[in-house]
Amino acid sequence: MKPEARYIWIEIWMRDHGGCCYAGQYALAIAYVQATKAKFDIPSVNPMRCKCPQLRKDLRAMHKAGTITRYDHGLKNLSHKGMAKWLRVYRVIGPHFG
Repeated sequence: MKPEARYIWIEIWMRDHGGCCYAGQYALAIAYVQATKAKFDIPSVNPMRCKCPQLRKDLRAMHKAGTITRYDHGLKNLSHKGMAKWLRVYRVIGPHFG
C-alpha cells in the first residue's frame, strides 16, 4: 500500500473511532497491520504494546503535514514494569488526505 493510501486509511479509522488514545493505540496498530500487511512486533512482556515502525512513521508524517494533532499523556498511576510511562494521543484535525 502506498503512503497516500495508508494516510487515508488512518484518517478514516481515526474518524470512525474518535482518534486514538491509550486503548485505541493497540486497536489501531492491529487494524493497520491487517490492512497494510506492515511488519510488527508484539513484545512478550506487554502484549498490548504492538510495535509497528511503519505506523509510527505514517503518524509522524501526518502530524508534520497538519492532518492530525498529537500530545503526550503521562501514565503515572499505570507505569510499572513493562508498562509505558506515557503515550501519545492522536486526533484528526482536518481532512488533508483523500
